Amino acid sequence: MMVETVDRLKELAAKHKLVKVYGPADRKMVMRRFSKIPGHPDQDLSEFYEHSNGASVLDYCIVGCKNSRIADLEYVRDGIYVQDWQRDRSFVPFVVSSVGEFFGYLVSSDPIRDSPIHPVSYCRDPENDSPTVIASSVGKFLHGLLEDAEEQLSRDPESVSIEFTGWPCDLNHWQSRDPELATYYCNERDA
Repeated sequence: MMVETVDRLKELAAKHKLVKVYGPADRKMVMRRFSKIPGHPDQDLSEFYEHSNGASVLDYCIVGCKNSRIADLEYVRDGIYVQDWQRDRSFVPFVVSSVGEFFGYLVSSDPIRDSPIHPVSYCRDPENDSPTVIASSVGKFLHGLLEDAEEQLSRDPESVSIEFTGWPCDLNHWQSRDPELATYYCNERDA
């Protein structure tokens, strides 16, 4: 799935100056970065790094691993890493914007409950706000982010951000392309 995502990013980068894709990350460096985060390394994000060491999509930065041209997973994680004590999970940001938007995956602090596929949340102020889950996995989130960026750029090639009403918090928007997201919310309600 990530190969297709990176290929689509490259196609979009060839057409738009505000989309950049970097070459693959060093596998050992990626594993070192993930070793500092509790829980299982995210499977989709690990696969993404096999094909790209970060990317810029309009104003959204998919952080890299020791890539001096883009924000770094370790720096972002150290600066914004948030423990959600109510849910016993941690928010690990991997996409940031210049206006202080953070997209991260949720990791369970219980290694038995944690899995290599993590839901993705949006949070404007990670230290004070609870993250809102908007995708069932990193792969689904990146796919949706790319679709939304493509649509935005088709409407306005000079756009610097995604400007849909309610984006990125409109759960109906995300659920329309991620059926597992509705299941996630049903399971959370029942827990």
